[in-house]
Amino acid sequence: MNKKSSSLEILVSKARAFRATYQKVREAGPSLQRDYDSRWVPPDEEFIKVNFDEAVFDVFRATGFGCIARDSHGKCSAWRRKRRSFGSVPEVAEALAAFDAMQLAREHKWRHI
Repeated sequence: MNKKSSSLEILVSKARAFRATYQKVREAGPSLQRDYDSRWVPPDEEFIKVNFDEAVFDVFRATGFGCIARDSHGKCSAWRRKRRSFGSVPEVAEALAAFDAMQLAREHKWRHI
């Protein structure tokens, strides 16, 4: 197995675990959902923070990916969006989003992410 497919398998595994936990919390209702501050927190100086997400649009049989990279002052360093044909389960879509976010970082040669 090559390094690229191994990395993708790890991402898919983590995405599945995250989704399972998310579904348990949703099914349990508000009593288990945490109240927390969901505001964006900047990275340390010299770092770039990359936030990403993938959304599934069943009606269009497509997914949409988006990511944004910002510095410690909140300034946008780069962003990307992409539409994909629907054909994968949500865990795979999230793993692909993580992979695309990493590709953005690689293209910009950021060392501190």
